[in-house]
Amino acid sequence: MFRKITASLSLISLMLVSLTPLTTFAAPANHSNGQGGDNHARVEKSAPEFSSTSNSTGTVRVLMQTKGAPSSALDSALTNARGHKRGSY
Repeated sequence: MFRKITASLSLISLMLVSLTPLTTFAAPANHSNGQGGDNHARVEKSAPEFSSTSNSTGTVRVLMQTKGAPSSALDSALTNARGHKRGSY
């Protein structure tokens, strides 16, 4: 009897250990802006310190890291945002 209980518990624990990685425990990201219905709101990726300098004439040096090779679309977006590309690595 003890052998059957031990075998059953071992089998159940092995099944749980093998199936647990298939489930997701992370909560989905909620990027809504509080106006309801719009779950695909634009998320600002810049630091709050930069938003206060948008109307000034000051200069801020920024190092950008891209996932892939920088494209001409990135260069034009940078130029449209009054930016200047100093180098590429």
